Amino acid sequence: MSDRQQYFIKPEQIAGFLQDLGYRGKVIENEAGLRIESAACGLTFYVNLFDRHEEEPDFGFASFQFDTGMYLGSSSNVAEIIDICNRLNSHYRFAKFSVGGRQYKYANLQIDFYVAEDWQRDFAHAIDLFLYGLKFLVDDIINSQAFRGDDFSAGHTQAIQYLFGAERDPQAALELYRKSAHGGYAGSQNNLGDQYELGTNIPKSDICAAYWYTRSAERGEPTAYLSLATLFSENPSDPEMLVDAAKYAILAVKRLPDGQNKQIAQDCISSLKNRLSEDEWTLAHELAQAWKPLFQETRLMSDKPDAFPEVERVSTALH
Repeated sequence: MSDRQQYFIKPEQIAGFLQDLGYRGKVIENEAGLRIESAACGLTFYVNLFDRHEEEPDFGFASFQFDTGMYLGSSSNVAEIIDICNRLNSHYRFAKFSVGGRQYKYANLQIDFYVAEDWQRDFAHAIDLFLYGLKFLVDDIINSQAFRGDDFSAGHTQAIQYLFGAERDPQAALELYRKSAHGGYAGSQNNLGDQYELGTNIPKSDICAAYWYTRSAERGEPTAYLSLATLFSENPSDPEMLVDAAKYAILAVKRLPDGQNKQIAQDCISSLKNRLSEDEWTLAHELAQAWKPLFQETRLMSDKPDAFPEVERVSTALH
């Protein structure tokens, strides 16, 4: 139990103090509780209130939190934004930079404070810290290329339409796959590998297929695990390649959503069990357990050509 003396602040005091400093200050009460709405640097922000006095609720609250953010666009590179947030969190530990929402919908900044005895002085200091953190939210995240988006997932979807849709154009599809693959989008890296393995619209090359499947797998694309499992199991050059095939098949079953691809991965495992010794199978499991992608892509593929994780399509103020 902490011996720290608790002090309390009323929402009207915070709203009034913000107004005295030249900010908007509006008390809002709804089912989520009490908080104060304001704005800075073109973003709406809230002061959330916590730890209400148990015996005398009118005394106010013992802690508060600054909270703001921006919605992500459909082409935002969420994985890179998460990486930026992690770097900021390691340097500025008074704040929390994160990507929130059920499907990575917004970039968020939160800073928590206790109410101090000289609450006006300390609240002014809290605002200074918040504005300092807000600068990094705007400069390093909202104004980043990752937030603006690279359009690679949209290009990937268009490539699929060129290959399988009503207006077929395989060469245009390949160019889109190449652009997105070289840009680092894991889905296009996998599908460019498919083109090399099949040899339908491009000269067949298992070496090029394995290269692009591996690049995709290194970015955490589950479909690429299946691609490597089937490629290695069908054309093994040595026993070690079969162990790698089993490793990727195990990863595919673990990471793929239910559907046709997951069933293919399970069938691949059943086939490989008859081709590997007990020690080799144990090794494959150990390798799968130890696997970590170099970078985890968040815009992952699915059994359906158009099934990409949906996020808000328009970047607007979070609140």
